[in-house]
Amino acid sequence: MMGELRYLDQYADDCKYEPEYMAFQEPAGDRTTNSQFVISERMASCSWNSIMRSPIGFMKFNTKNLNRMFEMFPNLPQYKMDSTSVGYFLPLFVEKLGKGVPLEAFLRIKDIDMKFGEYDTDVIISYTACLKFKKDTMHTKKTKTGHDIEQWDELFYDEFRIVSTGSMKTKDDVLYMQILSHKLDNQNKYAQQAYPVKDNMKISENEYREFLSTFGFYLNK
Repeated sequence: MMGELRYLDQYADDCKYEPEYMAFQEPAGDRTTNSQFVISERMASCSWNSIMRSPIGFMKFNTKNLNRMFEMFPNLPQYKMDSTSVGYFLPLFVEKLGKGVPLEAFLRIKDIDMKFGEYDTDVIISYTACLKFKKDTMHTKKTKTGHDIEQWDELFYDEFRIVSTGSMKTKDDVLYMQILSHKLDNQNKYAQQAYPVKDNMKISENEYREFLSTFGFYLNK
């Protein structure tokens, strides 16, 4: 069976879908055939870029969504996504907004490039993570006339080039994958930025450097 994953938007034809030479593993031992999933680096990159451009690739995180995500684990405490909880990992938000400000985050991945079997690693994925924070509009208060008391603007938007590595193995026709690392790519143009792409929190250059250092630390933890 052969095929491709495509999302038919204005970028659908940007990726080159020309076939590449593919080698199949020869049967081993007493088996006459092996179950195989064979995909080229180009097709893997194109397919994942298509998925990430579709609605499936748009990820939204807030208090409601996160608690619904983990409601199958009834023993877990309810999570509240605000400047205090986010600030535990990224102090910039509690320093700039104060404690207890409800937040929501939006994440989208783009510019995915996949490599197989290089540098003694099964899979290397480089990609751009587009991250946006804003105040959670579900918690806005309205006046008696129906107007918002405060304007909830976008707080922060930035793009990070990230490299992830992983290992893969199969057992009884089941594919097992293990993430080995997530690291910020400091060798690209984004590494030289002094400020976020968009900023409504008046972040200084030093504060932004501290944010990147903290973000990179937890990314690979």
